[in-house]
Amino acid sequence: MFRVFNCLVSEHDLRLVVIAGLVCFLASFTAISLFGRARGLSGRARAKWIVAAGAATGCGIWATHFIAMLSYDPGISIAYNVELTALSLILAVLITSLGLSAAVYIKGGWGGAIAGGIVGAGVACMHYLGMGAVDLPGRVTWSIDLVIASIVLGMLLGAVALSIAMKRNDIRSSLLAALFLTLAIVSHHFTAMGAVEIIPDPTRTITALSLSPTSLALAVASAAISILSMSLVSAFADRRVGDKSLLLTTALNNMTQGVIMFDSDERFVICNDRYLEMYNLSRDVVKPGCTLLDIIQHRAATGSLTRAVEEYRADLVTSMAQGRTLSAIVETPTGASISVVNKPIPGGKYWVGTHDDITDRLGNAGRQRRWRVVSRKRVGQGQALVGHHTECVDVRGGRWPAADHVLRRDVGRAADDDVGHRLARHDGGDAEVADQEAPVRADE
Repeated sequence: MFRVFNCLVSEHDLRLVVIAGLVCFLASFTAISLFGRARGLSGRARAKWIVAAGAATGCGIWATHFIAMLSYDPGISIAYNVELTALSLILAVLITSLGLSAAVYIKGGWGGAIAGGIVGAGVACMHYLGMGAVDLPGRVTWSIDLVIASIVLGMLLGAVALSIAMKRNDIRSSLLAALFLTLAIVSHHFTAMGAVEIIPDPTRTITALSLSPTSLALAVASAAISILSMSLVSAFADRRVGDKSLLLTTALNNMTQGVIMFDSDERFVICNDRYLEMYNLSRDVVKPGCTLLDIIQHRAATGSLTRAVEEYRADLVTSMAQGRTLSAIVETPTGASISVVNKPIPGGKYWVGTHDDITDRLGNAGRQRRWRVVSRKRVGQGQALVGHHTECVDVRGGRWPAADHVLRRDVGRAADDDVGHRLARHDGGDAEVADQEAPVRADE
């Protein structure tokens, strides 16, 4: 390790080493942030963010390497082969993207460690291919023990970094994972540089297709900082949008109503889980990119739509284009009654449909109507009996004790029994309530 320390202190400009470390940390933090965003997504969106995270990591490794090489002074002039330099960047992006993909898709506790090992291998590939791009009047020999140590350090610290990033996705964990990823890249680079020994060879010359280290390193640093800054801003902005979107989705999925939205081109925008449950619809059909016609046809296939598909679609599209609200009550195969209201949103770009299960409300309204009919019948029976038992009425005293007795005996018992039997047939347990209700008096 003394050889590594001596190389770092005596053959490098420490000011540029610090800059290389800062660029590396910025790249690592950006990569971890993008990686965290990818883990919260699925499908194509996840793949895109994994590629973005791999690009940020590869670019950071590449920039760190060449800024550190700018600080390196072996005592002879050096330059860099353009083709191998470009290839080293491509290789870094590809291998680190592969490693991040492994972290996302490999199940189990070893996913992060395996992914970190792959990322560490990507660092090694980029470094040694980049060193192969060095063009100088001499030959480069390597100390094998330090080469092996550099690869092991990069893979181990990379495994630690990705393991931390896999456990939690908060700022503190992201910073800690970025720190270990920075250590993986930096420790690999300077350990590998300690393994280098240059033997001068005047017969070897710098080729024409080479760039000076100053021009290359400055260009790499400028491009890397710009790309990484934009990526980092994008990651934070997307995370905030994603958090708000998650809150909106949670709110929608906790509504008792089904909600669905379309745009003016009849494209599906969003719906909540309640809408899918009401009509027994599949997420494989109702998904971004599907059309109004696709969903109507799916509803017809599940039996939740009895109208003609084209007729229903035409009514909806015409009403929304004219700015009219369209309301209806539909029956589902399970016997549920759904109140459907389709309403255009001001501006004409979108329209929303709400689907409310009103089965219980309709049932309660029916029971209330039956109670009113029974009550009127009982009052009518009481009035009829009063007419048949006028001899029981004490007109001078303003009382009718006999009539009251008759009402209790004839109406109270017989009518209540009749009501109880009727409600038992219609409402089951409601018969007990009818039997317990006080008889109707003639003066009520």
